[in-house]
Amino acid sequence: MSVFGTNLTNEYMLNSGFFHGIWGYNFATVSRPREAGISLTVDF
Repeated sequence: MSVFGTNLTNEYMLNSGFFHGIWGYNFATVSRPREAGISLTVDF
């Protein structure tokens, strides 16, 4: 059994993008939203 989580504080972060001074960002990628889960593996 394992428990996992990413971005638990749910922060909005800009990862990359192209900034044009007149119009602002032409495109950008943001971080993934809050994710959490449990994984269970059984071997027999």
